[in-house]
Amino acid sequence: MSDKWQEYYSRLNTFIDSHTDIVVEPSRVVIPQSVRIEYYEHFNNVRKAFIREKHPNTTSDCLPLINEYKKTRDNVIQILELEKMTIDASLERFLINPVEELMVDLFHPLFDLLKGKIDFDYFESLCSDAITKSLHSYFKSGYELWVMLSLVQMLEPEKLLSVSMRQPSDVGAVVYLSDKNGIEVPPPAETKRLCIDITRKAPLMVPDLIIHSKILGKYISFRQQFNNSLTNATNASEAREWIPLESGIVNTGSILIFTAGDPVELALVGDAKKTCRPDIIIECRTTDDWYKINGNHNIDLNNKKILNPKFGSYIVTPRDIPSEIDIKDSTLEPTVKGLSDQFGEGSHIKPSGDVLVIGFDSSNLAPIIGNLTDQQKSSIE
Repeated sequence: MSDKWQEYYSRLNTFIDSHTDIVVEPSRVVIPQSVRIEYYEHFNNVRKAFIREKHPNTTSDCLPLINEYKKTRDNVIQILELEKMTIDASLERFLINPVEELMVDLFHPLFDLLKGKIDFDYFESLCSDAITKSLHSYFKSGYELWVMLSLVQMLEPEKLLSVSMRQPSDVGAVVYLSDKNGIEVPPPAETKRLCIDITRKAPLMVPDLIIHSKILGKYISFRQQFNNSLTNATNASEAREWIPLESGIVNTGSILIFTAGDPVELALVGDAKKTCRPDIIIECRTTDDWYKINGNHNIDLNNKKILNPKFGSYIVTPRDIPSEIDIKDSTLEPTVKGLSDQFGEGSHIKPSGDVLVIGFDSSNLAPIIGNLTDQQKSSIE
């Protein structure tokens, strides 16, 4: 056993063998209370060692995001004088200690290894794939959240509003699904509590938050994730444009931004049949090969053509653009250099919106704020 994590695994097995009252078999597991704390210390050491050995850059790669998120979150809480801010629990744990949260993916596989159900090679392959997938998912969700809160901060919010929409029980969900009449979306109300839960399901899709912006003099709402609504809204605003769901909207990590003079217009993002046309779409790309989709060079926004945002769309990324890709500022049609054999002579990437390589510097989001400000000035003129 040359790998460090396997040394910790050997110590775990030695501990199990030295305690005859511990049983870890394919059909049953018995860990007496008297040794449980010590057992899981060994168990967790194996998981930590595996992640640090197989994914050594996990903490260092996530640290810039963690630091900037904490700073921005604290600023938003202070500006809005919030009593409480909550986000998805697993994402919150990741943004505190990524290694500890990623350890969750190794819990059942490690027990299967101890039981003899899988071998070392399969364990390593299974866990490495799971960690890579979870790491990308958490990082993307965290980055989207940081981008959204950064925009909130830059818009100089004067007050926070929310639309109360409780998550139903399984029985309640069935009731909503069978109700063909639909329900009313509640009006936005001022609050001192911000709840952004990307996993939630609700009868209707409502904003994550609504603010009144001092610099725009109007209300702005944000929605970070699409969720399938359970029913229809009976009072969707007639001041907004609505897009049928059958148009083929993709459930991606896009951030949708809406603006209005009256917050009631922003109460509904979508229901079981339709989605509101946004003012701006932001799609965050966080992988090293963010400019590729299905192996091809493509930085088109997934929902841009369908949702047709009024003020435009943006791709926001912390990753540098590869040297072989040259984005022309005037046309935003990047020429792919050295890829003629693969894509044909004169291949181009045609983005459907501005590409902002912002890293972890929120000031680089200024073009989006400038866009909103320009649109506000145009509407007044």
